[in-house]
Amino acid sequence: MDGLTATLPVGKRQRREVAASYGMVSGATATESILFPGEMRADSGVLTLELSPSVLGGTGGALQFLRDYPYGCWEQKLARGVMAALYRPLKPYLQADFLWPDSSKAVKETLALAVEYQAPSGGMTYYKAKDEYVSPYLSAFTALAFNWLREEGYPAPEQVEQRLHDYLQNLLRHDAVPPEFTKGMTATVRALALAVLAERDKVALADVLRYQPQLPAMSLFGKACYLKALLAWLKANPADATIGELAVNLTRTLTLSRKVRDHWPSTQENLFAVKALGEYAGLYEEREPQMTVAGRLDEESLGAGEFTAYTNPPLVFTRPLQAGDAGRRAVIGLEKSGDGRLYYTTRLTYSPAQLQSGAVDAGIEVYREYSVKRDGKWLLLTEDMVLRTGEVVKVDLYASLPAERFFVVLEDPVPGGLEPVNRDLATAAGEDAESETGEMAHGSYYHGYDDWQEQRSFSSRWSFYHRELHHDAVRFYSERLAAGRYHLSYTAQAIAPGEFAALPVHAEEMYAPDIHGIGIPAALKIEAAE
Repeated sequence: MDGLTATLPVGKRQRREVAASYGMVSGATATESILFPGEMRADSGVLTLELSPSVLGGTGGALQFLRDYPYGCWEQKLARGVMAALYRPLKPYLQADFLWPDSSKAVKETLALAVEYQAPSGGMTYYKAKDEYVSPYLSAFTALAFNWLREEGYPAPEQVEQRLHDYLQNLLRHDAVPPEFTKGMTATVRALALAVLAERDKVALADVLRYQPQLPAMSLFGKACYLKALLAWLKANPADATIGELAVNLTRTLTLSRKVRDHWPSTQENLFAVKALGEYAGLYEEREPQMTVAGRLDEESLGAGEFTAYTNPPLVFTRPLQAGDAGRRAVIGLEKSGDGRLYYTTRLTYSPAQLQSGAVDAGIEVYREYSVKRDGKWLLLTEDMVLRTGEVVKVDLYASLPAERFFVVLEDPVPGGLEPVNRDLATAAGEDAESETGEMAHGSYYHGYDDWQEQRSFSSRWSFYHRELHHDAVRFYSERLAAGRYHLSYTAQAIAPGEFAALPVHAEEMYAPDIHGIGIPAALKIEAAE
């Protein structure tokens, strides 16, 4: 008997919210205040207290962030590959239930992809391997990542690496910085160069200290690079107590910069922060801890335990949310006796009581509408309209930016009953492909403005010049966008009858995700064609 097994992922209609805080206990006690959100479901969520003797104990969220990261430019794929290589050496410090079983395979697949993002000049690109899309920063980061992967036993493709080195040497000889680079972007490349030189023992203390006055103005990424350079100096000069205290303070800043997240904001920051903390642990965590610890929520005990080695797995105490927690103020108390620093993470995972119903504009405004072609005309799809299987739907997406934005991704989740049509395939119907650039339906949001920047004119890197079609989502990517209004579209075909949730369209700056926009969710009803 023949058979076929298929695995279908089932997505949640609502994302769980995560709020976290971090700290370090040097004395005997510490406290952390908690305010449970008033608008949360009491039957879905958990309060977690994670305790570790190592600064690496709370980095599991960073690994999970990269393991599950949905977007895919070369930098993000490479960062994920490097983090996958770090999984095995970091595993003793992580929660026992965090697994990355195919981490080694992920590294090898990443290295095999490198040639697809290398331009003829040898430089690296985010999406398309053309010289006009080469990024000096991304090229330097790729060279550094190749060094890290080699240290973990994963050599880069020889020809790719040699061509990349030739490109970087030419870049340094001519001091060629693209004219669009801002002072901040130039400083970032220099901070990265400092970290690269430090790894090769080619940095002097004067070079490191020259950047110290700039620490308050540095981005998190810059701070991570600076810490790496600082630790490289300390490794060669361990007796310098003044510099050692600076490293401790900077490590504390780096750890706390996650704020309410269980990870850092971007792929770059997660990778560089975990790398820097790993080097800090290797340099400072020598004398094994000997301590007993306990945690409580007000008067309620959460758990207790002990640590006798830095590689002891974290103690994880969990408490399911209860009916009386919503809106409650409470205090988590920590007790420690014995030698060693105690690092803690308090994490609250919960579901809002109500599903999102309105749009969110946090620096990017997004909007979506569906149209269906009937009797030769496009009709806006309203809530009371029903699609029939086989019909072609045009999905129009709109993004409005009040100011210049960098590395924006616009993602539209595809409802289960629709399948995107790839206009680049020979099998795609001509009419379906042309639908993306055709006339607009009467009453469309499009007619409200006359200054749209159209998708058909997106050819430079300063536009949404890269698109990915997936069964579950369609994504548009850019490197830099001027302020203005952008119109994007794609077509899909109704392939299955049923009632389907259309999750909201979403846009964000990938390296500053607090700048984002969320559209309005919808519902689609599809009936079988007669």
